[in-house]
Amino acid sequence: MIQSTKIQANKLKKPSSPTDRSESSWRLPGIGCRSVFLCVLALVQFFPSAALTGEGADCTDTMHLELHMADHGKEAEARGFLWQHWSEKKCGELFLTAWSREGVRTDSRYKIGPDQDAMLLTVNLSRTDDPSAPVDGLVLPASGTAKKTSPERTSYLAYSVERVKPEVPYDVATAKVIESTESLPPSKYRLRFKDKDGKLITDF
Repeated sequence: MIQSTKIQANKLKKPSSPTDRSESSWRLPGIGCRSVFLCVLALVQFFPSAALTGEGADCTDTMHLELHMADHGKEAEARGFLWQHWSEKKCGELFLTAWSREGVRTDSRYKIGPDQDAMLLTVNLSRTDDPSAPVDGLVLPASGTAKKTSPERTSYLAYSVERVKPEVPYDVATAKVIESTESLPPSKYRLRFKDKDGKLITDF
C-alpha cells in the first residue's frame, strides 16, 4: 500500500516546463545582485573611463570662427573662450580658420580637457597657401598668381595657460601674469602657453 501511494505521488508531480528550465539555466548559482555590482565596480576602478582621462572624448562645448585681417573682436572672443574653459576646468574645443594678407590659410584646433588629475591644451595647426583667400588687398607674388601648396602640419601640448598683460613694448616671455581673480575682457590680455617643463611655447 505504501509503495502504491509513492507511485501515485510521482505520477501527480508536475513536470518542469521549458520556461522553468530556461529560468534556471541563466541563473548563476551562489551569485546575487550584490556580488555582480561589486564585480562591475571593480572593473570600472581598474579601467578608468576615457571620459575621465580626456582620451577620445569629444567636447560638447565648441566654437567655430573665421578670422580675417584686423578681426580683433573675433580673436578676443576666441581668447575668452579658451581662458573660460581653462580656468573653469571644462572641456571645450575651438576651431579657428585664419587668413593672412599673403593668402596663407591656417586651420587650428584647440582642445582643452582633463588629463588624469590636470588640464591639458592640445593644439593642431595646418597651414597652406590658398589663392582663394577672401582677403581684401591680397598681396600676390610678382607673377601675379598664387599657387596652392600642400598643408604644413604642426602640433603641441600646453600644460600651462596664463593670462598676461599686453603692455607696450610687448614681450611674451617677460609679460606680467594677471591674477586669476581679476576680471578683465579678453581684449585686455593675451594667453601664454607653456609646456610640461614650464618652457614658453607661444601666445594667443
